[in-house]
Amino acid sequence: MKRKVVFIIISVLAVILIGGAITALGAFCPIWLESYEDVYNMHFGLPFAFTEQTTDLILNNDYFPRFFAPQYFHESFDTMFLPDMFIFSLLINILIAAIIYICCCFIHRAYRKKHPKKTNNKRKKTEYVPVFDQ
Repeated sequence: MKRKVVFIIISVLAVILIGGAITALGAFCPIWLESYEDVYNMHFGLPFAFTEQTTDLILNNDYFPRFFAPQYFHESFDTMFLPDMFIFSLLINILIAAIIYICCCFIHRAYRKKHPKKTNNKRKKTEYVPVFDQ
């Protein structure tokens, strides 16, 4: 019983950690910009945008379309964080990670029912049988 409780606690913490990591990495994923006008209002975050960036830079239209990464430490880009969308994205990512984790557990359990582990519970003394009796 204690072993199952520890497994459940570790599983829940792992799912929360994976969902949080996916959400955090979503803020750093580049987005596709079709033209230079799209640079003036960019949204980052997965699955819902929780970071908005605006800029006053004038960019050359010849460089577009392209992927554009967020510029959090550049002084020309103003960043606005949306905490409600961040929490919503975090919950969705945790839910997706939990569904994947539960599906993997069920698949593993079904596999183990069909193919149980071979147990070697024999003691070494019973493994070795003398060839010649004395």
